Amino acid sequence: MAAGEPDESNREAVSWSRLRLEWLRLERLRPHVFALAVLVGFATMAWAHRWLHEDGLINLRVIQNLLAGRGPVYNAGERVEAFTSPAQVAIVSLASIVTLGQVPLDALVLLVGVALSVSGLWLAMRGAVHLWGLGERGRSLLPVGALAFAAVPLSWDFATSGHEGSVGYAWIGAAAYVLGRRVAALRSGTEVRIDRGRWELVVLGSGALVRPEYALFTVSFVVAWAVLHRGAAGARWSAAAWAFGPTVAYQVFRMGYFALVVPNTALAKLGGPFGASEGWYYLRAFVGPFWLWVGLGAVAVLLGRRLASASSDQRVAVAALVVPALLTIGYLVSIGGDYVNGRLLVVPFFALLAPVSLLDGSDFVDRSGGLRWVPAGLGAVLVLWATLTATSLRPPWDAKGNDFLDVRYDARELAIQRWVGEPPTTIEDYRDTFLAGPIKTLATQLPSTDGGILVLDDPYYGQVVLLPAEDGPVIASTTIGALGTVGGIDVRIIDRLALADPIASHLPVTGTTAGHLRKLSNAWVYGRLGIEADPASAAAVRALSCGDLQRLLDDTTGPMGPGRFLSNILHAPGNTTISIPADTEEAVDAFC
Repeated sequence: MAAGEPDESNREAVSWSRLRLEWLRLERLRPHVFALAVLVGFATMAWAHRWLHEDGLINLRVIQNLLAGRGPVYNAGERVEAFTSPAQVAIVSLASIVTLGQVPLDALVLLVGVALSVSGLWLAMRGAVHLWGLGERGRSLLPVGALAFAAVPLSWDFATSGHEGSVGYAWIGAAAYVLGRRVAALRSGTEVRIDRGRWELVVLGSGALVRPEYALFTVSFVVAWAVLHRGAAGARWSAAAWAFGPTVAYQVFRMGYFALVVPNTALAKLGGPFGASEGWYYLRAFVGPFWLWVGLGAVAVLLGRRLASASSDQRVAVAALVVPALLTIGYLVSIGGDYVNGRLLVVPFFALLAPVSLLDGSDFVDRSGGLRWVPAGLGAVLVLWATLTATSLRPPWDAKGNDFLDVRYDARELAIQRWVGEPPTTIEDYRDTFLAGPIKTLATQLPSTDGGILVLDDPYYGQVVLLPAEDGPVIASTTIGALGTVGGIDVRIIDRLALADPIASHLPVTGTTAGHLRKLSNAWVYGRLGIEADPASAAAVRALSCGDLQRLLDDTTGPMGPGRFLSNILHAPGNTTISIPADTEEAVDAFC
């Protein structure tokens, strides 16, 4: 061998070392293959099913106003909390700032939605690894709960849609991860303090910022944290401050800025003729088409078998997820549900499955390598059900007339078949739909005015009223999502169905659609604009200038400053409980 030439044996040694390294990498990956397959499959279907729902576009308009420096409002100059998830508004707004506004907002909300949803599922699986002590070398991790969640098409649909489902997935996944890690630390004998892990405490305590009723989850998570730290050192007041601090801070902001104790959407949606019977109908509309009782039944038995030999800490963590999920579902049933199939159920559904999002081979194979027939049979049933659900089972969508408001229909498919003709993934996709119809009327009539015009729309009939130029273009409508984003934030939209209006949300219930129960009459619309077109509207104008009603409008439309912020905090409880008669003459008697 010539001097300086590499030894052939060394070459072979290096080659074998590289092969061995690659093999070890594959060996580390092998137990995770099934979990990765489910994660990739969910990501693929969530992106393939990306869409924007009419109501989800309300959030986009709020974000547009926030980024324009007008605050988290639906209309400039009206401080109304028209959104249900402060976390979603904050996250999408921050994403827009980070990307320097170079990504269109309608595209950004879809990207953020899929990213958060996939992250939530991944975090839940990581939490299960810690919770159950999974991941021994060579043992396959089986995505039992993850498969049951990822197989349901509505789980894909509400990964986007413009609603807060993706934030809910991410938050539940993060909480499952935090609790799983804490159980693992206790199992390993690691010393823990109740006030350490501050970001974990912030995560556990932020449920109400994701959606108000998720406060049920927060209470459960914080109680579980305290139980898991029984006897641990550390300041409990400090732990409570980290857990509840962000929510309390936002509540102070809500009262000072919006002058209410609860979101305006809560006032608009609660009450009415609905109860458990309608709520059960809502639940069955989600469970029935997908045969969820099959998938959930199989998972429940597998979870029960796992809990039979679980430690008390593991049981606490599981209960922290399962109990509030069941309570949330019960709450939704009790208030009559919603009008969009599955929208409010997919997140508690995810929470039910999170504790067993992953299990390992020991649950299905005994020490000698033989099958455990009961869990193996349940696993086979789960796989068959998941395949059928993902490929074939769907809610109906061929609604007739106005039946599309019936909760049993597939909201995404209806949007495609009845509104757009293709998956609506941009604001522009809604421009030519009836939902944005008043914009066409406005565009046609505006050139013949000096800029002051009211388009009154229901949206099936319309009326045009001239206004003073300084009042600008105004549209009053029962649909405000597509209308608000297509029309742009410079067009004032009066929401006749109360979600974004400070007066309508205090009217009595007159509607029969869950989630849309109150309606602003023409007289009240005219009154909001100071138009005395007839005795009823003249009475509305007078009522709005009297007593508590005048105070409510001043608190939500007057210039904001430190003094206004403090007075709004004091007025918020009274503003929240104001009840306005539907009849404008009665309102005059009540407030003047």
